[in-house]
Amino acid sequence: MLSTPTDKLELHPLRTLLYEEMHSRPFQVIPSPARISHLSVQCDEAQKHAQFEHLQQLCHYFGAPLPEQDVPCFQGRFGDLQVRREKHLEFVAYTFIWLNGQSQDPFAETGISHLPPDWIEGIPGRLVAAFHLSVEDARNQLEPAIPAVKNYFDAMPLVGSQPSNGAAQVWTSFQLHGDGYGRFLIYNREMSDSQLGRLVQRLVEIESYRLMALLGLPLAREISPRLQQMDLQLAELTQTLSEEVHGEDERLLLSQLTKLASQVEAYRAQSTFRFNATTAYQDLLTSRIHDLREDEVSGHLTLQEFIDRRMNPAVRTCQAVAE
Repeated sequence: MLSTPTDKLELHPLRTLLYEEMHSRPFQVIPSPARISHLSVQCDEAQKHAQFEHLQQLCHYFGAPLPEQDVPCFQGRFGDLQVRREKHLEFVAYTFIWLNGQSQDPFAETGISHLPPDWIEGIPGRLVAAFHLSVEDARNQLEPAIPAVKNYFDAMPLVGSQPSNGAAQVWTSFQLHGDGYGRFLIYNREMSDSQLGRLVQRLVEIESYRLMALLGLPLAREISPRLQQMDLQLAELTQTLSEEVHGEDERLLLSQLTKLASQVEAYRAQSTFRFNATTAYQDLLTSRIHDLREDEVSGHLTLQEFIDRRMNPAVRTCQAVAE
């Protein structure tokens, strides 16, 4: 049976855009081994436009065609270097993948090692997340013992995970190293290139959303003591209201209440977006961790255990101050 054509129907003007949205951020295909670097840069619309021009400079450096439109997700291939740029509501994410990493030290060479000098420093905006991911092929070599892995993380305490029912081994410290970057070490045991691409994308999003969610915590800590002082002031005003006040006292009381109300609204305007963003990033973070389907590594916290232990109190603090 032939289907009814749509050319005689009134089409919604956003119909094509809605279909394209589902395919606008495809998972990458990543072979083993690989060296990957990721940056998340907080920026406004003007800085996003400047970043697009900065991306064109990178394409020109490698002799590649310049992108004409600032699309939500740009992907380019420059020899053994893959570049991906994704625009989000308040930040832009860059992922650089070097497909020819062969050094014995997994972090001696990174995804940004082959970028032009000073290009990273020229990205407009404020850097929030910056970390390297090193992918090793455990099918062709033995995985090192845990003490040896720890050396790659400057002897920091490790968090371990075996995602996809043990198809890979992931190590991280969730800390910054001497170069100012975080680190993830991935041993691919039996994943295809497509599966590895999805794993890397989830790890990238977990670390980025974790840090973006935590942006609300300093603001909550800053506002909370002031709110406590306002609570005490309100209690005093309430006590005064229970007494008989007249004339000048009434006008003074009204002035104090009005000032208190304006302070509340000022804090609300200052914090509403940030606290709502914290909740939204936390929801995304929880979803990405669930997608890992990770098993425990004996003697080490999993990614979920570590993040839940640290993130839940921070998010609850933001929610409490917001309420």
